[in-house]
Amino acid sequence: MASTSIILIEDDPEFLGRFKTIIEAEPSFVLVGTAGSVRDAMTLIDKQRADCYLIDLGLPDGDGIDVIRAVSTRHPDGDIMVVTVFGDDAHVVASIEAGATGYVLKDSPPAEMVECVKML
Repeated sequence: MASTSIILIEDDPEFLGRFKTIIEAEPSFVLVGTAGSVRDAMTLIDKQRADCYLIDLGLPDGDGIDVIRAVSTRHPDGDIMVVTVFGDDAHVVASIEAGATGYVLKDSPPAEMVECVKML
């Protein structure tokens, strides 16, 4: 079975822990890096490539949309899944325009999150 490498960009410790648990419980997923800010995310994506990037929109030092744009430019073959509490049309459209290929709300059940990543 082929594995999917994942980079997780999330600043909230509770959600970070939840997402790490979900990723680590799925045998076909491999977590290759995490970051909790735009600055750390930019450094990480310069050093590490992944098949999938799970990106929160609300980061303490900026907007996750900037990270989405950077990933789209630097790693155009990677898939980008937005994982956020923002479910309104404006955030969805802005994320897709920036290069996101998927979108899931943070309170989605673990099985739904896994399935969304697998469908990318």
